[in-house]
Amino acid sequence: MSGVVSPSALTANDEHLMNVLFDPGSSVSKRGAIIDSGLQALPDIEPQQLQALRAREALIIKPLDSQDPLREAVENAIVQLTELLDTNPAYPSAYMNRAQARRLLISQSNHTFHETSVRNVQLVLSDLTKTIELAAPTSPSAPVSSFQAELLSKAYTHRAYVMHMMSKPGNPSGIVQRLSGGGGVQTLEDMASRDFFMGGIYGDAIAKEMAVATNPYAKMCGAIVKEALKQEISHSLDSRGKDL
Repeated sequence: MSGVVSPSALTANDEHLMNVLFDPGSSVSKRGAIIDSGLQALPDIEPQQLQALRAREALIIKPLDSQDPLREAVENAIVQLTELLDTNPAYPSAYMNRAQARRLLISQSNHTFHETSVRNVQLVLSDLTKTIELAAPTSPSAPVSSFQAELLSKAYTHRAYVMHMMSKPGNPSGIVQRLSGGGGVQTLEDMASRDFFMGGIYGDAIAKEMAVATNPYAKMCGAIVKEALKQEISHSLDSRGKDL
């Protein structure tokens, strides 16, 4: 009885899994968001209002446009962005910029995941999630405007990066558990991989690369190949020993 599986015996899901295993980048490169430059930038905000919001937002974040902005400037920007959102809660870009400002506060602290900054990390993730919720299309197959695509690519990639960094060795396990909802490092890695994938879907080139690098199927395939090579080397050494 032959041990070779006929291609016709593979289900569509089997074939998809094999493609992902041996070409993990294919699932990202073959998919992409439908971006329609003719669409209104944000469906729920009229163009004139959006123009005013973006102008106000630009003034708020301008002091942060430097290599190392002062902590006071970062905190002030967060306060002003919060005030902007209090009156315009459906404006996704302000959530995005507030998340970036909060990330600056974290990077300025001595320990990224020190207890005093855990709340800031949670706030960053919350703002990025809100950005995604407000900028997302009505359905996965629905087109998005160029502005929506830009927001989604940045928000997904930023959120993925935060979770990816949190999954790194050395972070206190208690904090990782809190930030992963109890799922631990593996949960954070999986969430980061999915978000990198979505960032790639909306056009972020780095996210596309990271989606491949963090793909769990690719990791599994790599582990299988590594183990097979170890066994092959071990078998080869044993054979040489017997010959001697």
